[in-house]
Amino acid sequence: MIAACRSWLLLLAALAVTPCNAGGGPLPLVQLDEERYARLAADGLRISAQDLRDLARTVVRIEGPAPASGLLVSQDGLVLISYGTVTTCLEAIAASRPDVLVSGFVAYEREDERPCPGLKASLAAPGDEPPFRVGGVRLVHAPEQALARFGGAGDDLRWPRQRADYAIVRLVPAGPPDDAEAVVAAGAFGGLYPAPIATLGLHRGAPAFVLVAGIAAHDASLRLSWGIVDGYVPRGGVGRLPYATTVADLFARAGDDAPYRLSETSLAQLGGVRIPAFVDRLLQDVPVAFVIRAALDGGAARGAPVVDGTGQLAGIHSGAVGGASAPAHGNVAVVTDVRFILDLLIRRYAAIELARELGL
Repeated sequence: MIAACRSWLLLLAALAVTPCNAGGGPLPLVQLDEERYARLAADGLRISAQDLRDLARTVVRIEGPAPASGLLVSQDGLVLISYGTVTTCLEAIAASRPDVLVSGFVAYEREDERPCPGLKASLAAPGDEPPFRVGGVRLVHAPEQALARFGGAGDDLRWPRQRADYAIVRLVPAGPPDDAEAVVAAGAFGGLYPAPIATLGLHRGAPAFVLVAGIAAHDASLRLSWGIVDGYVPRGGVGRLPYATTVADLFARAGDDAPYRLSETSLAQLGGVRIPAFVDRLLQDVPVAFVIRAALDGGAARGAPVVDGTGQLAGIHSGAVGGASAPAHGNVAVVTDVRFILDLLIRRYAAIELARELGL
């Protein structure tokens, strides 16, 4: 009851501070001063400057086939990232387990997690703070490829789109930094405070904030961009595109031909009754993705965490919108909704313990 009341209070706070002209960045957090923080507060940020810096300490820089960002979501090293970041890792696993691309991958026990030697990770701590040292990256979960790449290349810049663009990895600590004792055997990243899950999600017009790591280890500048959740009129188009897509939209596009063919397991398990906790009260369904009117920093923006004004995790950045779907004015970024990720973990993969470690 207390948790439910708290969630409703947070929702009411967000509704009360919906900005009329939110949008800005990228702002290097090392440049955050009183004037810039006041601008963020005017655009809907409702956590203190120190809480924002603490949140930024959980942003992860991923170096691999393509630079990406992620977010530490548990003190035991779980990180939420984009699906494209782990494709080479999945391909290596598929050499001995060809079904992994069709069914996806889940490590129900720690010993089942698989190393991803092609990925390097570091915590993108702002300023001069010594980062935690990361010794390796292990794959914990990735959805089936048909869900993660639903719509194929034709949907890469398209909106609306519906795909499970996410994966979960675990950071393996290399040991305590020379000048810190925060990395310990139990709760390797216990000195950090992962963001709670925004189970109520973001409504149309709500402010959203995106934390993007630098492109490489020598680029220590962590950047913040922000905007509002809203639909838009595409360039040369007539009519307004929606601000969000749902599981029902995903099933409406599913068919027998690639890239719209899902596994029988996904069709059977996702087509049933939704989990009420993940159903958006306005959309009356589980949201798959939503768009924010914001220009994000390039490079490592893929997989960057998107939080609401109270610092709760709402989703991860899934790429920009372009081509015929591009807005007539401004920029639009697509975000995979964290409620869809949790819904898949429970209904599609029965990974209850993993969902709990994510903070459910």
